[in-house]
Amino acid sequence: MAAIRLSKAALRKLELSGPHKRQAVKRKPKRSKSQPLPEVYQAGGNGSWVSFTLPVLTKSPNGGVGISRQGMLIRAKQIKAQRRISCDLTKARLPPNWNDGTVQYRINLCRLSAGHLDGHENLQMSQKHVVDGVADALGFADDSDRALMWSYQQDTCKRGWHGVRVTILFIKRVLGVVE
Repeated sequence: MAAIRLSKAALRKLELSGPHKRQAVKRKPKRSKSQPLPEVYQAGGNGSWVSFTLPVLTKSPNGGVGISRQGMLIRAKQIKAQRRISCDLTKARLPPNWNDGTVQYRINLCRLSAGHLDGHENLQMSQKHVVDGVADALGFADDSDRALMWSYQQDTCKRGWHGVRVTILFIKRVLGVVE
């Protein structure tokens, strides 16, 4: 009987192709979910302004969830959580005596994400629930009050991170003149 010589590749193929051995399947590593940016808190002298980062992931309302009942319920939970987090963290970050003689508030919301939204509708609508939460924290029932001036920006950050930077400027009345 003559010995059969097989190459190493052929031997490997025979070993892996048998019914008793299962081939190892290489799986792609799961992409980790986006995580909030580390918080940065800054405050101006005499409590004239405050800036902090909210750990909120904002998305365009024009895409994503369909019109199914379950999809709407999931979206409603996300909206409620965004508003509650925005309100609670804003209240916690306000400087002491922030409401003494304040006439107007200039609030800048900067969306931090790896993606980009168009500035005329999607950016503002993605911030709607953050706006409601900040207005609630400042004691306003409606975010369209004349004492609140809103501006919106967006900045890019590393993929896999997100947040909203809130900057509040407190404009006070000094001797009858708005500062």
